[in-house]
Amino acid sequence: MKLQQLKMFLATLERGSFSEAALDLGSSQSTVSYAVAELEAELGGKLLRRGRFGAEPTDLGCKVAAHTRGILQLTDAIRQESTLEQGSIHGKLRVATFRSAAGKIIPKLIVRLKEQHPELGVELIELDNELERGRSKRRLVRDHLADIAFIDVLDEKEDDLIAWKLIDDPYKVLVLKEDERDVFPWSDLAERPLIFCNNTSCSLYVRRYAESLGMFVQPAYDVKEDSTILRLVSEGLGIGLLPEFAIDALPENVKAIPLDQLLERPIYIALLPSSLKIPAVRVFLNLLKAQFPESEVPRLELPNTTVKA
Repeated sequence: MKLQQLKMFLATLERGSFSEAALDLGSSQSTVSYAVAELEAELGGKLLRRGRFGAEPTDLGCKVAAHTRGILQLTDAIRQESTLEQGSIHGKLRVATFRSAAGKIIPKLIVRLKEQHPELGVELIELDNELERGRSKRRLVRDHLADIAFIDVLDEKEDDLIAWKLIDDPYKVLVLKEDERDVFPWSDLAERPLIFCNNTSCSLYVRRYAESLGMFVQPAYDVKEDSTILRLVSEGLGIGLLPEFAIDALPENVKAIPLDQLLERPIYIALLPSSLKIPAVRVFLNLLKAQFPESEVPRLELPNTTVKA
């Protein structure tokens, strides 16, 4: 089994055709096809189904692809260790995230990352409103499609991942400015039409806490986008409920006030244990720790790299 065979197989799977993979790799279609056939012969099973419309992965191919990405991830880590000895990290860091983390946490990190390691690229994989409560982002990490992920629901049964709490994000109630209250009572949530994203991980904590108080929370308007909540509240159609990090610029006639009983959405950082071997991941985690010193994220040793608070 050769590294080049694995690269050609993965390129074919991701591009969906041997010809497209060959273009990406600067090779010929016949060379790529032969390399994949050799790999299949060595493994004793078909990795790709060939057809008129390209190549699709078999069940075995999907499993081998995940392992292949892990192997290539570690080869990138080797290169990063080498360039780190010269004072800077070269390569790419892939971060799976949701919108509010992407907007409120990551930009500062990227700026500082670029200052320290200008040759290190960052690829953001943004997924929002996941019905499976963060599992898609965790799946990207498991399949080595992302090096690290921001998640807002932690499943304790998933012990193959490392997860550290980064911050607690408090929920705020969105009301018209004509409302003179500075704090919103939980008991009043049922008195006005409630607007929030019902079928998301974000709403999970709202429903759970309401149930603990003997309340049933049912949105009058179940929307998909946070910006829609702001517009509906601005038009006087009800009150909104969002975590603070999810609130962008408010309309002129809307304000955000806390609940009388604190409700928070935890934000975690998740990764595979093997990813701690990747210099770019260690740098990223150190920058996170500098930005959120009270978080559970550890400080990691990294030669030739200084993180300033």
